[in-house]
Order: sequence, then structure tokens, then C-alpha cells
Amino acid sequence: HCRVYRAEIMRLRGAWAEAEEEVRRACEELRPWSPMFTGEGFNELGEIRLRTGDYAAAREAFQMAEELGATPQPGLAMLDLAEGNIGAATAGVKGALDESTWDRLRRARLLPVRAMIALASGDIASARDAADELEAIAEAFQSSAITASAGCVRGAVQLAEGDPASATNTLRRALRLWQEVEAPYEAAECRVVLARSYVAAGDEEGAGRGQ
Repeated sequence: HCRVYRAEIMRLRGAWAEAEEEVRRACEELRPWSPMFTGEGFNELGEIRLRTGDYAAAREAFQMAEELGATPQPGLAMLDLAEGNIGAATAGVKGALDESTWDRLRRARLLPVRAMIALASGDIASARDAADELEAIAEAFQSSAITASAGCVRGAVQLAEGDPASATNTLRRALRLWQEVEAPYEAAECRVVLARSYVAAGDEEGAGRGQ
């Protein structure tokens, strides 16, 4: 079970090949003892494969996680969104949120994806609600990673609302936090939205710098 958590840390640090090897070992060791924890291992495997762009293998891992009793969210919703299936993505993440009304840390992982999907479908109000709740969770737990995540969501919402100046300031703060916690993939995602905010503000040079 500890190997699964270690693989998650490796994934966040950007060591995807090592993370996949670690989680594969975890699944082999867990399978005879605990189907549920094995499912969590396959869930993590799907998250890793999603980030490497191997969508077919990611879906296979998420399906295996579900068969073993784990909830493959928010990864499966992210995969559906990446493949353009917004309806399935929305249903998946909303269902997971409905099942996690009491678990605020679990919701902190789901809400950024809920906001991304809402923005992709033009539902700014739902994205704003997700940003509000995520900021409240970040305030309660005083976590740099959750605060960075909340900042990225808020910045994306501000950009969608037509306020690129505020979005730029918010996203720059979030980017610094992702860099501090050494999460390169999340920092890169934040940079993409930050570049869009610079472009929206007419600052092409800033978009090129991405910081």
C-alpha cells in the first residue's frame, strides 16, 4: 500500500517511468490480499499513463480499478475530457463529488477537474462555485499544493470572465507555489493558462516568458 503512495509522489515529481514501475510492483503485491487497494494501485497507474499521453492504456487501468472496487476519479473524467467526451467527464466527476460530501481532501482533488470540465462546456458559474469551495478547503488545511490548485482554478475562472489582469496575478502566485512544492506537470499546466491570460491582455512577450 505504501508503494502506491510512493508512486503518487514520484508522479507529482515528474518521475513517471519510475512511478509506473513502483505502482506495478504494488499491484502485484496487493492483488492476493486486497482487491480494493489493488484497485487504488491501478487508479494511480491510470493517472501516470494519462500524463504520458497513453490514453488507451490509461483507460484500461481505470477500468481495472473500477472492476476491483475503486473509484477511478478524477482521472477518468480527465481522460474523457482529453478525448472530447464532455458529457461523460461531467457525469463522472459530479458523481464522485456527490459520493464525497464529507471528505474535503477528496473533494480538493475532484474540484479542479470539475472546474476544468465546466469551463470547457462554457459553464462559468459551476467553475466559479468549484473555485470558491476549493479556496475554502485550501484555507482550512493550509496546504501549499491545494492553495496552488485553487489559484490555478481561480485564475482560469477569472480569464473566462474576461479579467485577464486579475487572472495573470492569480496564476503567477499559483505557479510559484507549484514550483515550490516541485510539481512540474501541474506547474506546466498552470503556465499554459498563464500564457493565455497574457495573450488576452495583449502581452505577447509575457506569454513567451510564461512566468
